[in-house]
Amino acid sequence: MFHLDHDNDQPPATNDQLRDAILGSLRNELTLDPRHNAVNVTDDLLKVTVTDARVSTDVPPKRPRPGDTRTPGPHFDNLLVEGRPIKVDTADVELALTANGVSFDFDKDTDDGRWLLMLGSVRDGDVDVSIALADLRALIGTKVKQGADGHGVVIEGIDLDIASHGPRSVRLDATINGHKPMGFMKPAFSVGLTGNLEVDGDLVARLSGLQLNGDGLVMKLLTGLLGDKLKELEKKRFPLAAFPLGTAKLRDVAIDATDPIRVTAKFGTD
Repeated sequence: MFHLDHDNDQPPATNDQLRDAILGSLRNELTLDPRHNAVNVTDDLLKVTVTDARVSTDVPPKRPRPGDTRTPGPHFDNLLVEGRPIKVDTADVELALTANGVSFDFDKDTDDGRWLLMLGSVRDGDVDVSIALADLRALIGTKVKQGADGHGVVIEGIDLDIASHGPRSVRLDATINGHKPMGFMKPAFSVGLTGNLEVDGDLVARLSGLQLNGDGLVMKLLTGLLGDKLKELEKKRFPLAAFPLGTAKLRDVAIDATDPIRVTAKFGTD
């Protein structure tokens, strides 16, 4: 599903209008180079290139909220969406999505009245999303440091291991090293952080079950200081595909927990 930057009472009626409407929306919702011609529309092909676009997990793209007034839209033999890479906060995420036999509908967002380009049906599609372990480590580390900095806790480094944990999730096992200045003392600490990284049907990643593990006075202090930040992390959405798949259903989801971490899946509405 795409929001469309299209103010007319009627939905886009030509390839040029559709291209301009998608491109305008991408520029509004992602940080995209204004010189970047990211959309190509022909009678047979819709290609969206979001390479070098930036997505913030603090202000992610608005999730479309369709109504129930769909009208038939364009059909394309081929759909291609790619970002090589997309920047999600500090992390580079590689995205490649291809689909065949794709039909779209038009609808309006119930929140703000904007036109939506809705995925009506798709014969078959494939998606491949990957992120380097170093980028995932940096992404998690940045969020933990944001919570620690406001309380005088100094995070010096994070070691991260991952392992497969079900068809759509990986288990995270991190060690956080740092110190907490207390007057003239700077007691060092090393605590464990465990949790899961799960991918939902819209290719949105979420952290869950985050827990700090360890003993001692510093550990108790960290639990109190970082507990709320971990809860905030669990509420954040990390969009991997730049837009929701709508009515399409993921199948054959596989997560390769090596380096880079790779999520592959097939999807379709048939």
